[in-house]
Formats: sequence, C-alpha cells, structure tokens
Amino acid sequence: MRNPAEIVTSFERLRSNNPLFSTSLDRSMGASSIANRAFFYAGPDGPLGRAHTSIKDAITMGYLDRFLFVDYNRFCGNPKSQTQRIYDFFELPEFEHNFKKIEQHEIYNDHGVGLPDLHKIKSEVSKTSVNCVKYIGLDLFEQYNREIFWNAWI
Repeated sequence: MRNPAEIVTSFERLRSNNPLFSTSLDRSMGASSIANRAFFYAGPDGPLGRAHTSIKDAITMGYLDRFLFVDYNRFCGNPKSQTQRIYDFFELPEFEHNFKKIEQHEIYNDHGVGLPDLHKIKSEVSKTSVNCVKYIGLDLFEQYNREIFWNAWI
C-alpha cells in the first residue's frame, strides 16, 4: 500500500512529464484541474477510489484474514524481509530475488490511456521520493495524506 497523496501525485507527475498527451480522463472530463483529477482518481470510479473501496468493503465483510498489507516504504526499505512476509502468508517456498536487477518483460499500451510509462518498472527496488506539494498543492496533499487506513494491519 502506498500513501494516497503519493499515488495522486504519481498520476499528476506522469501527466506533467507527457504534456502533449491527452489522457482518457482529460477526454472524458473536458477541461480539468488538478483538484478535479485528484477527486476522480480517489472517487468511486477512479483507480485509487475503486481499490480503496473494495479493500475497505472486504475488511468490513470479514475477509481481513485473506489480506496481507505490504507498505511501499517498508518494502523499498527492506524488500527481502517484506518478500519473506509474502512467501510466509501464501505458504510458498522461498525464492532468491535480485532486488538490484529487475527486468520488465511485459509491454503495456500506455498510450491508449494517454500516460506513457504508466506501467514502467524500475530496474531496482528503490523508493521514489517526490515532493507531492509541488504537483498537487498543499490542500490536496493534506486531504489525501489522511486517507491511510491500513496502518493498523501492517
């Protein structure tokens, strides 16, 4: 799981890195602002909102025992121990990973949604630190930074 403000920032950063592309969101909303886009991302039809709503619903329905929350910062800080947690949770045999040499074999058509590199994977596990306020402003950062509900289960 990753801080919702950082997820919204990630979408906005991709948009700003590709200013000549029109996203499917832009085409559906017409003229949009950062606040409108953030509201969409985190809203019931947005990628962040749908994911959070589904997770909260599953927890409420009593399926918490089927979830393993892996925090982005903890994973980037110690990928080996977090990967061990995943193997333990799924009762899988361990596999040795090289977290400094990751290869992406899948190719996605990110141009279809208008955000090139949306599914690009970095070549090593490392935290991406971005100044959220620079991309989404202080008000939106504070609003979406409060939406961290999974800390109790990490």
